Amino acid sequence: MNGYERYMGVVKGSSVDHLPRTPILMQYAAEHIGSDYAAFASDYWTLIKANIQCAFDFGIDQLSCISDPYRGTQGFGSTIEYRKDGPPRSTHPLETTKDLSTLLKPRPMASGRMLDRVKAVAKYRKDFHGKYSILGWVEGPAAEAADLRDVTNFMFDLMDDETFSAELMDLCVSVGIEFAKAQVQAGADTIGIGDAIAS
Repeated sequence: MNGYERYMGVVKGSSVDHLPRTPILMQYAAEHIGSDYAAFASDYWTLIKANIQCAFDFGIDQLSCISDPYRGTQGFGSTIEYRKDGPPRSTHPLETTKDLSTLLKPRPMASGRMLDRVKAVAKYRKDFHGKYSILGWVEGPAAEAADLRDVTNFMFDLMDDETFSAELMDLCVSVGIEFAKAQVQAGADTIGIGDAIAS
């Protein structure tokens, strides 16, 4: 039984030889191949090489596309600063305004970092379809809203401006759905959703 069969068997409630191994590896994976987090987060070739090598070396059943929470955020207009020894940092496009019209419109097949993730999914599918589960990733509405507004601002928004908070999260959901669809069309069999505001 291979990784894809094992993972899909569990998803469908079938018997499997053992539970699938599906850890999320980011900085560790990058360093395992002698690279760094900046390369892992900015270049899908490094991301897939690192995850594939970890799958080979450690018997992992799923190939992941997650690197950091700012793929969609960059599509909305944030600036990303890559760091070799940790996850990227992002500006917050709505830090000083609640005007949603100031945001760019993220387009999964054109916005740089979103497209990079879609390319990772497509490459996994080309080389490993039916052998490993392929995990795409999007941010949940609260996490994405906090990335756009800044965590503190968004926490206050939830208490002080329910209408704005709902509109912002609705926008984040619609973008997340489009991003997820693009990854599924590229070959992801599962989409993870990260909605941890302050992890």
